[in-house]
Amino acid sequence: DGSAEITRYSGNDTILSIPETLDGHAVTSIGGDAFRNCHNLTSITIPDSVTSIDINPFRGCRDLSKIKLSFETIMESIISQYKKNFNTKKQHFMQVKSFTYDINSKRLFLF
Repeated sequence: DGSAEITRYSGNDTILSIPETLDGHAVTSIGGDAFRNCHNLTSITIPDSVTSIDINPFRGCRDLSKIKLSFETIMESIISQYKKNFNTKKQHFMQVKSFTYDINSKRLFLF
C-alpha cells in the first residue's frame, strides 16, 4: 500500500524523532518491540502519520521518560485496538492537537 512500518531501531540516540516518511513512503505504524532495549533513548516524538502502534514497542527502554505524539495518533490506535468496546465520537477530541506524557512526573501535557 506504499506505507512504511518501524519494525526495529538499533541506533544510540537519546532523543529521537521518527520521520513522517522513509524512502518516500509514509510511516504509518510502529511494530511491537520496535525499540526494544534501546537503553539510551530518553525521549521520542512520533509523527501524525503514525496511526497504529503495536503492543510493547518500547519494552526494555529503561531511560525513556518522554513520548510525544499527536492526540489523533493515540486515539486512532486506541480505536483500532478496542473498536468493539470503545463507544465515542471522534469529533469530541478534536480540540486537543497533541500531548506529551512525562513518565517520571506522571503528568500529561495537552496542546
